[in-house]
Amino acid sequence: MCSLSVTVVIATFNRSGLLGRAVQSVLDERWPGVEIVVVDDCSIDDTQAIVAREFPSARYFRLDQNRGCGAARNRGLREATNPYVLILDDDDTLLPGALSLIAARMATVPDLSKYPVVNFATGDARLEAPFVVARIEDYITGALQGDFIPLICRELFLRENLMYPLTRLGGEHMLWWMIAERYGIPSWADKVGTVNADAPIRLTSVRSQIAYAREHAELQERTLNDFTEVLRRQFPAHYTKRLLGAASYRLLAGDSHEARSHLRAVAQRHLPRSAVALWALSFMPTYVIKECFRLYRRLNKVRP
Repeated sequence: MCSLSVTVVIATFNRSGLLGRAVQSVLDERWPGVEIVVVDDCSIDDTQAIVAREFPSARYFRLDQNRGCGAARNRGLREATNPYVLILDDDDTLLPGALSLIAARMATVPDLSKYPVVNFATGDARLEAPFVVARIEDYITGALQGDFIPLICRELFLRENLMYPLTRLGGEHMLWWMIAERYGIPSWADKVGTVNADAPIRLTSVRSQIAYAREHAELQERTLNDFTEVLRRQFPAHYTKRLLGAASYRLLAGDSHEARSHLRAVAQRHLPRSAVALWALSFMPTYVIKECFRLYRRLNKVRP
């Protein structure tokens, strides 16, 4: 088994009622030398008091303004003192024995030092094999699905000027796509964590998607901009899907002109029925568009 010296970074925002569960799951590992870094994205609840009172061994840092989870995770990476950094969401938990399993699997990769990040599965993750060195096509084609827990080689990650995107709504897929394309990402199907669904508001909820529609649109547009060539050339269906996503969010944000621009780009390639439906919706009032979106998500069983 390799000697795993690890810092667990937990970015959090207004989830003091859930944060303790994540921190305790790390402490329960009783892993020698484990460091816990909590980065508070300027919460207005009692997060700071709870960390100080219940988890005095955790190192706590607070951002001076709410900047999103990407900025919080980047701060945690800078503050970490161990060679490897495990990124854990504040509403999720490590499974018992997770760090021992991670160390054992990492010991099987002889050239591990050349990879900025490795991945381990959570309960909803899917891999087509027990172990793969993932490339960008694995993410785009769905060979990797669901949530993975990343373990970052801190020195290499920072030396290569890698960082989480500074978006307010995640966007870490852009980081993983870029790293997978450039280096590859060793990924294991072994489940080391649980993704919980009891947070009051999740970024994938219908409420969040409507409330932050413009930010979601900008995220889709940034993905299209950063990966235009590879998507157009190798994954045209996914390129179209991203364009339709950007158009949908622009409609929810009331930006009909921008939505039609994306739909015109779709029509240059082909004209799926969904694009025709979105074009018709672009002439409707925003409240009608939102109700249609809620209905669509409800029919597809997405949490409200």
